[in-house]
This record gives sequence, C-alpha cells and structure tokens, in this order.
Amino acid sequence: GSDVDEVVDYLRSAGKGADVSVVRPEVRENVIAQLRAYSFGPLSMKVEEGNSIFLVDPYLLLCLKDARTIEFAARTFREVHRETNGVTDLSSEMEMSGCVAALPYLADLILLEDGETWTKFPMGGDRDFERPPFSMETCHFAVCITARSKDVSQEVRDWAGRLLAKDALTSNFRGIVRKWWLKNERSFAERDYAAVKPGDDLLEAKSDGGSISPGPPGQAHKLEVIPAAAPENAVAVDFLTPSVAFLWTGAGVAMALLVGFAVFRKRRA
Repeated sequence: GSDVDEVVDYLRSAGKGADVSVVRPEVRENVIAQLRAYSFGPLSMKVEEGNSIFLVDPYLLLCLKDARTIEFAARTFREVHRETNGVTDLSSEMEMSGCVAALPYLADLILLEDGETWTKFPMGGDRDFERPPFSMETCHFAVCITARSKDVSQEVRDWAGRLLAKDALTSNFRGIVRKWWLKNERSFAERDYAAVKPGDDLLEAKSDGGSISPGPPGQAHKLEVIPAAAPENAVAVDFLTPSVAFLWTGAGVAMALLVGFAVFRKRRA
C-alpha cells in the first residue's frame, strides 16, 4: 500500500544513510520485494532467482537481513577467494552493513584448518601480492562485520575494534576469533545477538594458533534467517580497518585497470 511505497521511496533516496528502523515488521517483506525490483546505480547487482532477475541494492537488503541476499553475499565471498572470473563481490557491502546474520554462513571457514602459509599472486612486473590463509582472512572479515554491527552490544563492538587496532592477520588473532565464535555460536544461530559476548583481547590470549577441529571440509552452515526488527543506531567505531577481502578486491580492480590501460596504450601506438 501507500505506507510501503513511502518507505521504499525513502530508502531509495537515502541509500546508505537510510535508517532501516522505519521498516516495521508487518511491512518488511513487502518492502524487500519492492527493493529487489529497483536499480540503485553503481551499487546494484543482478541476482537470479528461478527464471527472474532482480536489480537490488545489496547494502539495504543486508541491513534488512534478507535471507536470499545474505546467502548470495556469503557465496560470493567464497567465489572471490577462489578467483572465479566475473563474480560479484559483496564483501564491502557485508562489512559496511554490519550484517552479523551472515556469520553463520561463514562459520566453516572460520574453523577451517588451512595452515599458516600465505599465498603469493603475481600482479605484473616485479610486484607480488600475498594473501593469508582463507580461515585467517575470514576471521578478520567476521570481526570487521561485528565491529560495525548495530545488533550486538557496544561492549562487543568495542572488543572487535580493539582487535582490529592490533595485528589481525596472525594465528593468534585467528585463535581468539575461533574461541569467540564457538562461545557465541548458539546465540548467532538463534538470532539472539544481544546475548553475544566479547572474546579475549590479544594480550590476554595464548599464542597457540587456536587449533579447532572444523568437522567435514567444505560443509557450510545453512541457517534460515529469521526477520528481526532493526536495532537502534550504534555508536560509530572510528578506528576500523578495512577487511582483507575488501582490500584484496581493491587490488584486483587496480590490476584490471592497469591491464586495460596497457592494452589501450598498445592500440594507440
């Protein structure tokens, strides 16, 4: 009805500055359905569902905890790491939205036993990029999301911010995040984000790498996302660092631009 149209118009015009708490539970599904039908400029993406293709704003839909968008975003996180060509990367939208509802879909990667070895990727010339183990990158990504979340307590956000202010890409950091996840996994599964507790600080934790048995390899969590009312606005954390996934995407974009420029120069020559 008109109420839904007004809310959708507001969300479309406000974009990332929108206050999603205006979306009442009784109109949430209708608002999400309309958002999928619109394009939002450079943030838009195509999601195939059956025989239909929707142009959607992933950021707003992640803020609204739309299950299909969360599943799609988590899948792209895996595909980008595998270097699948042409995949849409939603890491930055997942991080900026603070969508902790996505963490259960990444739980198997947090607990993945993939060692300590960093992988080198040639980027042309004499430059190489090194990428950490996927579990280490995922742990860092999970903490970046948590630090921006409006669903968890300020105490948890502060804890996540302190971790990000330290050296995050270490086995020590990974061990802390794994221990924190296992302690709070039930709260995430039940969507009881207010019950999530902070983990250890880096100075308090042991440097044992946090070895955890993750269960069958490649087994992902598939949890139905229960609609929840949008939480109150959180206090901003001003010392956040971008996730490794976000930075890696930037490196890939930079490389693509360099290659395109080289081809352009060659054609002009």
